[in-house]
Amino acid sequence: MTADDWKNRGKTQIPNKLIFDRTLTPHQKLVYGAIRAHKNAKDGRCFPSIRTIQKETGLAEGTVKTARNKLKKSCYLSWKTEWFIDDKGKKKLRCYYDTPFENSLEEGGQQMTPRSTDDPRRGSIDDPGRGAADDLVTIRKEQEEIKRRKLKSPPIASDDATTLSELLKEQILSNNKNAIVKNGSWPKEADLMIRKDKRKPEEIKKVIIYCQNDSFWKSNIMSMKTLRKQYDRLVLQMKERGGTNSDYVSEMLKEARIRKAEGAAND
Repeated sequence: MTADDWKNRGKTQIPNKLIFDRTLTPHQKLVYGAIRAHKNAKDGRCFPSIRTIQKETGLAEGTVKTARNKLKKSCYLSWKTEWFIDDKGKKKLRCYYDTPFENSLEEGGQQMTPRSTDDPRRGSIDDPGRGAADDLVTIRKEQEEIKRRKLKSPPIASDDATTLSELLKEQILSNNKNAIVKNGSWPKEADLMIRKDKRKPEEIKKVIIYCQNDSFWKSNIMSMKTLRKQYDRLVLQMKERGGTNSDYVSEMLKEARIRKAEGAAND
């Protein structure tokens, strides 16, 4: 008996779920069958190389690798790479395959045997795959739901952030009514200043009024992103010029409103 006699005499069981899975191509199912045929009865693992799978299936290397990735994504196959010592004492890498879907069936006491014709989950002659992969679809939906839960939804900008964005827009337009203002992302930047940078909304308001009434900064601070970048410098200058005083800020805001009213009257 030769080493390859098992290929002629043995048989390989494949889950019905995989057979009727319409998301898999015939080549991908063939690759699964080739890998499954090498499965060790003791530990349920096997380690056929890419070259061996190519030789047994007649597929190209790229097709085999694509099939492996698809089977892994569909939870039919998994593998990990481990070092081993060959017969010549050389240390080499070997890829060990496992079939988690089959293992889950065996642990649950289910056998991979064909369903009877009376089983309503078997489907019809016209649609043999209908219902056969219901369990697999459920598993995939659960996995997708877990992924969605892990992904953090983007935080919604606070009311303070929106108010500050509108204030900066108002101040910029009061200086130049023809200014192009793209403030779609400003609430997000303002929210980062409040949450991440730990800035107080009232302080940010004072800085906005100061920079838009300063002859130098009003032509340089044209967005919330730039304001956030230059915030520390602006605060230092405000302190040097007494800009943190509430009366000073109120006066600057009053002047800005007067300029805005004069501009509206001229129109």
